[in-house]
Amino acid sequence: MLPVFLLVGSWFESAPVWARSERWIGHRTGSSWRSRVSGSGVQSRANSTAWPPANSFGAASSDGMASTPSTAPHPLRSSVVTASMWAGGMIAITLALPGCSMPYIPGVTSPPPSAGVTLRDANGREVGNAVLVQEDGGVRVLLDVKGLTPGTKAVHVHEVGRCDPPSFESAGAHFNPTRAEHGLENPRGPHAGDLPNLTVDATGQGHLEFTATRVNLKQGAASLLDGSGTALIVHESPDDMRTDPTGNSGPRIACGVVNRAG
Repeated sequence: MLPVFLLVGSWFESAPVWARSERWIGHRTGSSWRSRVSGSGVQSRANSTAWPPANSFGAASSDGMASTPSTAPHPLRSSVVTASMWAGGMIAITLALPGCSMPYIPGVTSPPPSAGVTLRDANGREVGNAVLVQEDGGVRVLLDVKGLTPGTKAVHVHEVGRCDPPSFESAGAHFNPTRAEHGLENPRGPHAGDLPNLTVDATGQGHLEFTATRVNLKQGAASLLDGSGTALIVHESPDDMRTDPTGNSGPRIACGVVNRAG
């Protein structure tokens, strides 16, 4: 809504006085004052002696324009100014709060960091895609797969952004900058790259959404984009969520490098 307020406010300040007339605005918005209609259609401004009629912004002059405008604020202008001030105040308050950031508003704030992943199997066939978006509490991961064997599959972020088939061992171990043990249910874990299991249905498709709170798409040790990069890997078997170092998740069946969007 903020860009709309700013645009309206800018138009209102630069518009001629007659365009800011309360009755002209009322005509344009379909309220009480309307153009008179004759047998040949709507009367034009040229043959209408009441265009624009006298109003609070001044009396109509001979050329149809209002003269001696009033300095009294118009209700619409007051509303625009009030709304713009309110929106600006909300932005200032949000930025002043610790740990808070502005939501993405096109044209006002920058989009959050994001990344994309294309997963391929050992034969190079595309079997999935993922989108990663930075949020205040971590990175939102949205993963979709197709063409996989049905069942429950482990999903992990690995510490190197390389996916050399067929084994994908080039992606290294799990992404684990804090040197914790593996497993979301392990009291001494988890790895930063540990994610929930993915369920693949009978059609070979699966979907997973999860916020990974121990990683980011910015900078630093927990960044998925710094250094040698990272990769997203799907395993053949489910993760038991406790066994170090891999959760007994089986072979790596699909891999995709995490690439910065844009």
